[in-house]
Amino acid sequence: MSNSLIEELYVKKGQRNEMRMISRAAAVLRALADGTGNMSLGQIAKASGVPRSSVQRIVGALESEGFVATKAGQAGVRLGREMVRLGSAVQANFRTLIRPHLQDLHARTKDTVDLTLLMDGTPIVVDQITSTASLRAVSFVGRPLPLHATASGKCHLMNMPRGEAEYLLQAPLKAFTSYTLTSVPKLLRFADTLADAEFGYDREEYDEGICAIALPIQTYAADNYALAVSMPSRRFPERLPELRNSLRIAQRGIESALGVN
Repeated sequence: MSNSLIEELYVKKGQRNEMRMISRAAAVLRALADGTGNMSLGQIAKASGVPRSSVQRIVGALESEGFVATKAGQAGVRLGREMVRLGSAVQANFRTLIRPHLQDLHARTKDTVDLTLLMDGTPIVVDQITSTASLRAVSFVGRPLPLHATASGKCHLMNMPRGEAEYLLQAPLKAFTSYTLTSVPKLLRFADTLADAEFGYDREEYDEGICAIALPIQTYAADNYALAVSMPSRRFPERLPELRNSLRIAQRGIESALGVN
């Protein structure tokens, strides 16, 4: 066998080993992300399918780079500061990428556009373009919204397993208006049908005189996003066909930009 062929085989073997190590490191990080609290090396090995001896080496390398962390005197491994920084960068890049689609939706509808993210079981407004009309829906970035009484909240419900919905919809639920549905069994039955309904609606359930329509946004991560348009109720029914079409255009544009479809 020639020296050049031997060298080529060594290079290919080295590349395979590097790829396997990267895959194993990714499996370790996913196991930590899916776990709760600190995990032992054995728990990580079981959850990731990576041999314990390899887990130990990988954790050591990841810890030196800040991707995982351990604490002296305490057992277990957790995600480190670099994962938090990378996660924040991903969220910032995501919002920068989809901002033009929010602007286009606002230009089409001339009403308030909200992007919400489900955080610890609560929809949070993470981006918004407010209507300039004299009569408009008013909200703000950072505002928490109820799952059971908003169009965005219902989209978040349709994007989660039933068990999670049951856990989050704990009675008693607050009645924000006379139209708010507060029966947990009815809401769970409603959530089961939402997946086939496509849109989430709020017909004066959160604020009297305000209606909204929303669509879920699929992303390349496990994040649960929804996009909504809200407005005074008096002009909502007649505009529903237009609003549905505008939201679908925005949804397709965002998911295409993210490489989801």
